[in-house]
Amino acid sequence: MSKVSHTWISKLIRSFLLLAFFAGSVTGQSKKEQIEVLNLRVDSLKNVVTRQNHVNDSLRSLCKVQSSRIDSCLVQITLIKRNLNDSITNYKTALAQKDEANQKLKVQLASLQEAGGQAGSGKSVSFDLSDFTWDCYEFTFTQKKSAEYNTNDTGFTGQFVSYYSSDYSKTYSKNGSRLPYAVGNYVNGLKEGHWVYYLCDGSKQYEGDYTKGIKTGKWINYDLCNTHFLSNLKSLCMWIDDNGLSDKDIYSTGLYEAVNYVNGKKGDTLYYYDKATKTLQYFRYPDGSFVYNNGQPLTKGSEESGHIIVYFRSGKIASDTKYKSVKNPADITVYFERYGEATTYYSNGQVKSKGVFDQGQGVGEWIYYDASGKVTQKGEWLEDVNIGPECPCQ
Repeated sequence: MSKVSHTWISKLIRSFLLLAFFAGSVTGQSKKEQIEVLNLRVDSLKNVVTRQNHVNDSLRSLCKVQSSRIDSCLVQITLIKRNLNDSITNYKTALAQKDEANQKLKVQLASLQEAGGQAGSGKSVSFDLSDFTWDCYEFTFTQKKSAEYNTNDTGFTGQFVSYYSSDYSKTYSKNGSRLPYAVGNYVNGLKEGHWVYYLCDGSKQYEGDYTKGIKTGKWINYDLCNTHFLSNLKSLCMWIDDNGLSDKDIYSTGLYEAVNYVNGKKGDTLYYYDKATKTLQYFRYPDGSFVYNNGQPLTKGSEESGHIIVYFRSGKIASDTKYKSVKNPADITVYFERYGEATTYYSNGQVKSKGVFDQGQGVGEWIYYDASGKVTQKGEWLEDVNIGPECPCQ
């Protein structure tokens, strides 16, 4: 409270005391009685002043909190604007690069058409843009005749290879040679046979077969970060590793993902195989649920429903966690975070850990057990984040 307020209150008390003393004299009270009454009234006034100070302190604290929240919102708004401006700039740059690459590709295709042979006069050449990386349209096409080649056909036959940009070659190529991205054959202008798509480190990204330009049979994805396959491989590996559903590290030992194509249409079910044994381990059904190869669901519930139970292949519970929805004040989106009591288990049914979540983070004391049920540790939550391997070419 300010000096002015204290001065005003002091004057008020003195005036009140004089008035009370005068009133006491008029009513004939003894001095002792008057003093006692005055003391009571002074205490009462002091209590009033104390309560007022508490109110003022509370108001100041509230103002500080609100000011802090406003500052935080302003910072978030600034970051959002900055990210939006960066995104717009990057998008414009990407569009310009794509236009430039398309022009280069048109020149290359025109040169190929003029080269004669199967791409001679009156014959068209057309490649899929999806068979090129986003920043490079370099390719080779080795023309060849086959038993199926028809001289009257308007297409072309040969092997197609597209490449990563020279920047990747400098980083990943052992001898500086160009690194292939897509490798496959055309017959009479249509994709035919087995096609393989590679990561920039030389490992396979995904592969499958074409019949007269249409995807057919089993297509396989090996890459957790694959954006072309509409992959669910990474999310499955996270469920497995974060909940201890396997006795080995799936990120390092690996699964691969497969889907069946019939007449160019992708099937609704995804299949997951062990890389080492090539045996089927999991399914993902059209409703988004993961299931073990014995039919046991991997999970029950959802973040939206507020409760997820994760199961071992045997059907025993691996973890039991609650979720709640939260609105992001920055962009008004809704996300889900863990809250309340949570428990994880070993495959033998013994409790593995127990604790409480608040705002998506473990709080308070967490208790950890070994597989026999003996307490091994009490203390802070041991964060279970598993980000997996670094994904090249992304």
